[in-house]
Amino acid sequence: MISVLKHSLKKANQQLLSDKILRNHTINQIIIDNIILQFAHRIDVHINEKELDRSISYIANQNHMSLDQMCYFFSYDGIDYDIYREKIRKEILITKIHNSEVRRRITIFPQEIELLMQKISTKTNSNTEYNLSYILIPLPNKKQTQNQLDKAKALAISLIKKGRKVADLNQLAITYSTDDQVIKSNHMGWWKLEELSPLFAVYLKGAHKNSIIGPIRSNVGFYVLKVNDIRNNNKKMVMTEVYVRHILLRTSSILNDQQAHAKLEDIASQIRNGHINFFTAAKKLSEDPSSANQGGDLGWISIDFFDPEFYDILISLKKGEVSIPIHSSFGWHLIQIIDTRKVDRIETIKKDHAYRLLFNYKFSEEAKAWIQEQRASAYIKILNNNEK
Repeated sequence: MISVLKHSLKKANQQLLSDKILRNHTINQIIIDNIILQFAHRIDVHINEKELDRSISYIANQNHMSLDQMCYFFSYDGIDYDIYREKIRKEILITKIHNSEVRRRITIFPQEIELLMQKISTKTNSNTEYNLSYILIPLPNKKQTQNQLDKAKALAISLIKKGRKVADLNQLAITYSTDDQVIKSNHMGWWKLEELSPLFAVYLKGAHKNSIIGPIRSNVGFYVLKVNDIRNNNKKMVMTEVYVRHILLRTSSILNDQQAHAKLEDIASQIRNGHINFFTAAKKLSEDPSSANQGGDLGWISIDFFDPEFYDILISLKKGEVSIPIHSSFGWHLIQIIDTRKVDRIETIKKDHAYRLLFNYKFSEEAKAWIQEQRASAYIKILNNNEK
């Protein structure tokens, strides 16, 4: 993994770091990955062969090659395809468990959406957007001592000074991470002030390109923000909506993931062959109490509302077409597109946008908290080269 990380840094034209720093970063990542994989094992979640095949085919397609061509390049480069498959299987499982468990912790109330919409509407004259990155110096999940707070804040102040001399905050995060403290980094993309959490927005007023801001205290640690770029955005918002039906099967001790997937594949085959229509199948089999009696009818929904795994499949479906089984934190779904339309509905756009902003912010905070909790509850022992 260290050699792969060195190759990535070299390819990105970033400064090569010492083996000790890279080793600490690699060990921390291995610990987090294995904690999540053990969690998946305990709750009996797996990635089946069909799901893995679809993901690898998608990777090949994104690289503008067929699966056979990708296998040929692997062989040419001396890469074992079976090892690559297992690596991708683990990555998919880690992402699946991480996203599913974090989503369970998130609750967004209608009042929160309304308040954020009001906040945004009072500042509609501002079209300035900020491209942001951050690093987070985390605090222990348990009650922090004053000494721990002072040390974390001092490190944040030190990183602010160093951040003015480097282009990439991720490099700082890797360099100054230790066995006891893993510094997180993330590129947030483009945001307006009114879209950001007040925690960040208040510090960004008057900021300019390449500003380094902080330390900003939150319930999970100290943030250091970097303004990568600033722009004025006057784009008109146009929303694509889809009219959809779905069939939901929930997994349980009686119906596991593989069985639910296979059952939905059989239902989809019957629908495509005309043995049953989607409306009837949903009414008989769907376990979504809010839509089953209406034949799985979900009505018009903004396509941006859906999670990425749904979005990619939805945009590829034609009217009347039935999707492959799709997994979410609720269970397994079949989706049918009834119709699509493009609309300019400002209030709906604002509502969906506010929901997504709240969700992304809460997901980021809860993801850090969940990882810290899992790590705190795990037994971790790091052996050096002299221990057996």
